[in-house]
Amino acid sequence: MAEHGVPVGLLAAAVERALWAPSVHNTQPWRWRFTASGIELHADPARHLTATDPDGRDLVLSCGAALHHLRVALAAAHLSAHVHRSPHPRTAGT
Repeated sequence: MAEHGVPVGLLAAAVERALWAPSVHNTQPWRWRFTASGIELHADPARHLTATDPDGRDLVLSCGAALHHLRVALAAAHLSAHVHRSPHPRTAGT
């Protein structure tokens, strides 16, 4: 069981649905990690197309689509999601 008594299988099924999210150039530049407190979504730098996306905007957009798909899958299972960005946008790079 994950935190709050949510079965890991249910969380895994939600991530499985999120894998179908669209991504720029179909790079799927994300990695998922299950922790004791929930699910983490990370950008995968190995899949970042630096030649066509030097600022990483497409990477962020693609990860956002995956996060959206995860939240929709969780909502379909009558679960809510709390999103915490790290590093926090106001403190990133400081």
